[in-house]
Amino acid sequence: MHPPPSCSQASPAANAASKSPNPRALTADEDDPDLPPREAPPGIPELLHHRNRAGAAERLPAIRANLRLLPPPAAPAPSPASDAGLRALGLLSFVHLDLSPSPSSGGMRSDLVTALIANYLPTLEWSYARGAGFEISRGTFAAALCLPAPRSTASVHHEPPSGVDPAAVASAASEFMEAYIMTPLAATNKGKLPTYVESAVRKVKDGMAHTVDWTALLWRLVEKEVFELRRGKRTDWECYYGAYLHRLIWVQRPHLFWPPPVAPSEQAALVDKNQQLRSELESKMQEYEVRSELLQARSVEVEAKSRQLDSLAERHHHEMRNLEQDMKKQLDALAERHRHDMRNLEQEKRQLDALAERHHHDMRNLEQDKKTQLDSLAERHHHDMRNLEQDKKRQLDALAERHHHEMRNLEQDKKKQLDALAERHHHDMRNLEQDNKTQLDSLAAQYHHDMRNLEQDKKRLQDEVHTVKLLNQVLLSKETESNDEAQRALEELAYVSKQLEELKDEMHAVESFNEALVENEIKETLNFNEKSKR
Repeated sequence: MHPPPSCSQASPAANAASKSPNPRALTADEDDPDLPPREAPPGIPELLHHRNRAGAAERLPAIRANLRLLPPPAAPAPSPASDAGLRALGLLSFVHLDLSPSPSSGGMRSDLVTALIANYLPTLEWSYARGAGFEISRGTFAAALCLPAPRSTASVHHEPPSGVDPAAVASAASEFMEAYIMTPLAATNKGKLPTYVESAVRKVKDGMAHTVDWTALLWRLVEKEVFELRRGKRTDWECYYGAYLHRLIWVQRPHLFWPPPVAPSEQAALVDKNQQLRSELESKMQEYEVRSELLQARSVEVEAKSRQLDSLAERHHHEMRNLEQDMKKQLDALAERHRHDMRNLEQEKRQLDALAERHHHDMRNLEQDKKTQLDSLAERHHHDMRNLEQDKKRQLDALAERHHHEMRNLEQDKKKQLDALAERHHHDMRNLEQDNKTQLDSLAAQYHHDMRNLEQDKKRLQDEVHTVKLLNQVLLSKETESNDEAQRALEELAYVSKQLEELKDEMHAVESFNEALVENEIKETLNFNEKSKR
């Protein structure tokens, strides 16, 4: 990239006189000169470049048809106090910068600004226009517009600049804010200020204008406008900072503003024509000199031959008129042939535009089909996952319900047995109290019999508790089997995801194959057109 010119008002031709730029030449398969090249430039990832180029191809027609470049904001009225305040803030050179295009450069080049906006790649701070790449960053913006160098961190110096009236600095900052920031925002943002602008306004009101990063503030507004125009969010398509972008293009690539050179074929034809006319004129002059010598030799017959000389002079003038008419006819024929060639070029351009439109249409259809297939696969995957989760939940609920039911039945049986034992014990105690002392032996025997029955019941209850434990182990085994089934389902899901990735790779391969087919078709069309011209 060439170094930017100084902030003095030098013309692009003067700045480029010492170093002639060498822009990358367009290849034959680039159907629009405002689009980036098909091959990614050095330093730009190929996938990111292709995506940006495809997006630029969709954005460019709308921006080209509707973009309105507005003149730059009017600078505040100059005064010694205002100039001193702006100089202290580092903004004086920017305010005095003449952003109006010179007549020799062809006026404001909206086509270059349009291409710069459509092709802007913010992640790499890069853009493209008319066969040349541009670095679009805060640093290049500051260098092109003579703004202070961007700060890497916020300013920690809260003391105003020495030797300058703080009131003059505050007044100059307020005028600058009103002219270059508030006026465009009032038209584009409906009076609503972004937070970073509100912060700058507060600092200016608090007398801390020297702590504001004015370069970053202007750059964020310019970048915000570029994003809104790229996305078509401005219905009026008015570009308030287009003059700043125009200046940035002029600084980095001044050769884009040079007048177009004359075609070598036309220049050679004109040189041959001039040489032919010069030789014919020299032949006529030699003939005239011979006749003059004859007239001098026949000086004695001057009076008799005077009428003959007049006739010769008349014929000479007639031949000169015929010569001028022939020259005019040849020039007209050359101009007509040039117009015919231009019409042929326009027709070829329309054919290339039609091919590009068909290619974009095919690419959109392919992307829609790919999206439909992916959405269908994703929907089927989500449906399978929901069914799997529902089946697992139903199985777990059924197992839990059966377990709770068995536990309730076990508790009820145990309670009934204990109640029966307690009732029988109380009945035996009552019978024991009512019997007389003579039946003590029989009651003791009955008591021992009851104790044996109680031990048997206790053993039976222990057996039932052991059975319940075995049942719990069976339930845990079933739950483990359910978890294994869930794990297998997850493995099947991973296999389906892998198949989806393979399908995506196949879709990328088909897309690359289609792009190669379109490129071959465009090359064959161009070769056929060149053969037809020959």
